[in-house]
Amino acid sequence: MRKTPYGFTLIELLIVVAIIGILAAIAVPNFLNAQMKAKVARVEAELRTISTAMEMYRADRGYYPSYNNPKDLVPEPHFLPLRLTTPVSYLSSLFNEVFPAQNAPAGIPPQHEYHYFNKKQSPVIVTETYYAYNHKPEGSSVPVEWFSFSHGPDQWDNEAEFPYDVSNGVVSAGDLVRFGP
Repeated sequence: MRKTPYGFTLIELLIVVAIIGILAAIAVPNFLNAQMKAKVARVEAELRTISTAMEMYRADRGYYPSYNNPKDLVPEPHFLPLRLTTPVSYLSSLFNEVFPAQNAPAGIPPQHEYHYFNKKQSPVIVTETYYAYNHKPEGSSVPVEWFSFSHGPDQWDNEAEFPYDVSNGVVSAGDLVRFGP
C-alpha cells in the first residue's frame, strides 16, 4: 500500500508566490493612486470651504480679509488670514497644506496654511495668476478679488502659475487653485 504524500512541492509553492507577487504589483499602484486622488479631493473640498468663508466674511464686512497671519514673511508668502477664525468663526481652524512644497523659501514651516492673496493687497499677483489660469489677454478685466491655492500632488511650489490637471497623471505638475468670488 502506497502512502499519499502530504504537503506542497517546491514548484507549487513557487507558483503561489509568483501569483501573489503579480497581484501585489497590480494592487499597490492602484492603492497609491486612490490615496492621491483622495488627497486632491480633500484639498478641493477645503478650498471650496475657504471660498464660502471668504464670501461670508465679505457679506458681513463689505470687503475681503487682509493678510494678518504671523507666519507671513515680509512681503511674502501670504497664508490664510487668522481673521477667518476669530472673533467670528467663519472657519473653525485654518486648513493646513496637504502637499507641503519641496522648494519652499527659507523660513516657511513644512506644515502651513494654504496660501491666500487678495486683489487689494496684491493686485499684480492676483491679476497675473488669473491670466495664467484662464489664458486671458493682458489688459482684460479681472473679475476675481482673491485666490487661495495648494501646491498640488507634485509638491512643487509653482507659485500658482499653472493648474493641476489629473488627466496628466496622478502626480502631474501644477497647483490646485480656487478663485473668488
